Amino acid sequence: MRCPRVEQRIKRVDAFLRSMKDRLHAEIRLHLPVKTPLRVLEAGCGSSSQITIEPEWHVTGIDLSERQLSQNRVLHEKILGNIETHRWEPESFDLIVCWDVIEHLRNPEQALRNLFGALSQGGLLVLAFPHILSIKGLITKFTPYSVASAFYRFAIGETRDTTESSQFPTHMRFGILPGRITALAQEHGLELSCQYLYEGPVQRYFRALSRVANAGFSAAGLLLPIMTFGRFHPNHTDCILILKKPVAHDLTDTARARVSPSTKKEHHDA
Repeated sequence: MRCPRVEQRIKRVDAFLRSMKDRLHAEIRLHLPVKTPLRVLEAGCGSSSQITIEPEWHVTGIDLSERQLSQNRVLHEKILGNIETHRWEPESFDLIVCWDVIEHLRNPEQALRNLFGALSQGGLLVLAFPHILSIKGLITKFTPYSVASAFYRFAIGETRDTTESSQFPTHMRFGILPGRITALAQEHGLELSCQYLYEGPVQRYFRALSRVANAGFSAAGLLLPIMTFGRFHPNHTDCILILKKPVAHDLTDTARARVSPSTKKEHHDA
């Protein structure tokens, strides 16, 4: 039985996560193309969605787990497959959501290329993943899966058995650093609309459960950014990127804007 003070701290974490979800949904709605039905892909969908699904959306889900797919009630179409190898028709989806998936992949860059190609002009790709260069990220990368699984069971309170747990082996390739993903997206014609770096739910719940952990993370969050001149923010444990594929005329306008005034004058004189 948790004491009232711990319960109050957990309620504050829950409130923060709800506010994050609301902000994310508002941001997605702001940038989405206006069309009906909106074609949505949940890449590595699991048994539930992490975003608010609108009634007029047509949602396709792909996952490696047949059991997870069977439990997902928001999907209109289900694909048993791997986003590293599955090939979609070009521009098949207006919104793609890939939530806490790419950190588990052996070749996340290939999966991202597949998703870039499947995104329609004007469409959005929403990526959520842990930030490697954080305390939680580095521990996760270099901790054996058996140890991480035990942590979730005994420290965080995971009660499901191993056949139903949402925890999977985590490869955490350095290719999923936010800057590297953004650069790869730009190579494929996408633009960065939004980036959120924040302290994610696992560390926040751990803080709520332990005063010692809370004090340690708070101290690290104050000292390490100063000691590393702002290069390392240990409590930015998670990242959300919203990437957009511009429509063709937007790409043309961007290319024109890059032409320097001197270049324009030379063409005029010619």
